[in-house]
Amino acid sequence: MVKSFRPHSLTEALSLRKKNDCIPFAGGTDLMVKYKSWTGIPPAFPRDVLFLSHLEELRHIEKRREVLVIGSGVSLSQVAKYPDTPEILREAVLSIAAPAIRNIATLAGNVCNASPAGDSICALYSLDARVEVRSLEAVREIPIMSFITGPG
Repeated sequence: MVKSFRPHSLTEALSLRKKNDCIPFAGGTDLMVKYKSWTGIPPAFPRDVLFLSHLEELRHIEKRREVLVIGSGVSLSQVAKYPDTPEILREAVLSIAAPAIRNIATLAGNVCNASPAGDSICALYSLDARVEVRSLEAVREIPIMSFITGPG
């Protein structure tokens, strides 16, 4: 049976992730499609699920000096609405799905799904985006081209 976790903080989420083999779930729009089951039946997740969309620590978007920092819990709609979002990225996220999906889906989810049809990925490549990867022990930045190693 699949368990679900809803941590109270990012630190707790990182601790749960370290102790459990679980799928991070923020917007979940790609994950719900990937693990869909028959109509009316919950998705068939292969591992425990770590719910993150409620964590304020992941829901920030801000410009720091000349760098736009987008938390992994920021929806595509929020990215599109943010005044300092580069136009190429704004156009890319606005081309993804319908407004209802963009209100839930996250940019981080689009990157982590790494679909060859991922609308935001080309824009992020052109902007030389970097991905911050965090554990309890360390934080590091990885160029998006090194982070994405293939679909999924």
